[in-house]
Amino acid sequence: MSDRPVVFYMFAGREGNLRINLPIIRKILDDNPRVTFHLWNLARLHVDSEYIKSVEGDRIEVFNLWSGPGSARRMSKVWHHYTHPRFRDALFVKMDDDVVFVQSEKFGDFVDAIEDNPDKVLSAEVVNNGACTQFMPKLHEGFSQLGVPLLDVHQSNEYAQLAHRFMFEEWRDLVSRPTSLAEVDTWLSINFVGMGWDMLRRVNEKMGRKSPPCVAGRDIRPGTRVGDEGAVNEVDRMVLRGFTAAHLGFGPQNLTEHQEFEWRQDYDEIAWEYLQGVAKRNTLVG
Repeated sequence: MSDRPVVFYMFAGREGNLRINLPIIRKILDDNPRVTFHLWNLARLHVDSEYIKSVEGDRIEVFNLWSGPGSARRMSKVWHHYTHPRFRDALFVKMDDDVVFVQSEKFGDFVDAIEDNPDKVLSAEVVNNGACTQFMPKLHEGFSQLGVPLLDVHQSNEYAQLAHRFMFEEWRDLVSRPTSLAEVDTWLSINFVGMGWDMLRRVNEKMGRKSPPCVAGRDIRPGTRVGDEGAVNEVDRMVLRGFTAAHLGFGPQNLTEHQEFEWRQDYDEIAWEYLQGVAKRNTLVG
């Protein structure tokens, strides 16, 4: 992996999600000593906030500046934090807390791709992410039968069910694929993305401005201010195919409590089996 420092940061708000992804995050840190993990406590609920405050570990730093009501509006402050010149040499990986699986073995490949493509924002190949659907033939086939426009999958509970069923059935094959870069021109949800410092500053500069009328194929209401996802979609974007992640759900997909509970259990089992396999492969190599 790159010799440059890597800031791996998360907008965190829900204990249930964080309990699922922390084992993989810790594995990424164990395997990549140049990586520091910044956990931004943006929880709305006190119980979630207290759990986030309790997280600790080597190269894990928890920021407790902006939790509470309206915390989501403070995401822009997190982006701005990293524009300081002290981060000039760093590479950045941003993860949402509802990313419930990350292929830890290929995290270093993702960082190298970020370094090699400073004029791009890179994304993992994310299950339950509209722009990534095209790269997974079986998922794309099922999506094509739903009759849901690609730009509306973030509002479709049926698409979420399809995506997670696909992941549960196919994850072993997904994590065995080689990596390759592919450009995307449609709207990319930024569940798991990376970029260099100059690109992060470009994204930050766009945030808060009035949006263009159309961004990455999506019509924008007049007067809308650009958020972080809109800003990313105004620059060039690439997906690192073969670097698999899974995203639990978008708000408008209206996941039921039963779905969230069942799917978190399933992803907990996937992570356990995946990490056991990583440990076994490392032992064989060693």
